[in-house]
Amino acid sequence: MSLQKEIQLLTLSGPGIAVLLALIFYGLWSYQRTQGYLLLVSGAYFLYAVSLSMQILKLPADPGINAITTAALYLAGIILLCQGVLARHKKNTPYGLQLLISATVLVGLYYFYYIDANVVARIYVLNFGIGLTLLSCFIALNDLRRGKRIEQIFYWVFAAFTLNFFIRTPLTLLTAKGLTATEHFNSSIFWLALQISLLVFVILLALLIIIVALLDRIDLLRKERDEDSLTGCLNRRGFFTAVQHMAPDTSNQQRYILLADLDHFKKINDTYGHAVGDAVLRLFASTARKVLPAQDVMGRIGGEEFIFLLNSPCSAQKAIELANRLRLAISTAQCMTVSPPISITASFGLGPFYLPIDTAIQQADKFLYLAKNSGRNNVAVDPSLLES
Repeated sequence: MSLQKEIQLLTLSGPGIAVLLALIFYGLWSYQRTQGYLLLVSGAYFLYAVSLSMQILKLPADPGINAITTAALYLAGIILLCQGVLARHKKNTPYGLQLLISATVLVGLYYFYYIDANVVARIYVLNFGIGLTLLSCFIALNDLRRGKRIEQIFYWVFAAFTLNFFIRTPLTLLTAKGLTATEHFNSSIFWLALQISLLVFVILLALLIIIVALLDRIDLLRKERDEDSLTGCLNRRGFFTAVQHMAPDTSNQQRYILLADLDHFKKINDTYGHAVGDAVLRLFASTARKVLPAQDVMGRIGGEEFIFLLNSPCSAQKAIELANRLRLAISTAQCMTVSPPISITASFGLGPFYLPIDTAIQQADKFLYLAKNSGRNNVAVDPSLLES
């Protein structure tokens, strides 16, 4: 197959593949509209398809207008891609910098077509402009190097995609002798290298973004399955799943089970209604999050019953102190949903963590009931912890 035919085949396949990928991203967004970044990525691929099609079909026919118009669409697509990628990772898009780069590129293209006609200069301006736009996004993604495996892969592929515009351009232009007109450019070795590299990265980035989107969806379904929607704590299933593979330290029992039960919760519901009762449950959960270390696991396993795995290494005495700090924080918190505000208290039972988890919970539950039968708003502790 001749070079000219290879160029034609690759050129014609590009828009079709890009449109297909744009439709896939749009379909994924339609299915899960909370993933708004997918719509941005869909727009990026669609703009790439449109701009490439305009180059192929020579629309508009004037070469100068075509070069500037398609460049503007390429740059807009790259900005949308950056916005989508940064939105997925909750990073701010450097709009000002990217728009400045785009404006500079378009001015440069105009100059090197209408004032000082130079195809090679236009190639450098456009490709380096795209590279700088991608670089502004890549710098903001630095945290992905320490992220999940798929995020690390995406980070390095995006790095290669960015560097591609800086490295490929001078290397391929070394072989592009006599590149002085647009018609020569569209049948040059540079154009072939450009289309091959773009097609590879277009497909590879799309596959990675699709995988990330699907994994996000799986994580969301798992969260909905394992999380209590009212308090944001793990539900019973989620809590058991989180701790069932944690082996206890049998030598010094550095993990502990803490059960909590809100005092007089039924009375609160009966007096103020379920809306206030729900607010009290949320208040308890939010207060506990402020007191307990982040590595501790919290779950809601009953109407007003909560469970904690004190997972940070500590002595029994420190576990008791932590339980009492939580009790005190709960007793000083106030539910502001009604006027005057309601004060709440809770009773706690503390015991060692061991497997099977059901047995450890049953043991801690004995001391929870001891706390409630001893006047409530206190912590009852397994005597074995006092001896350690």
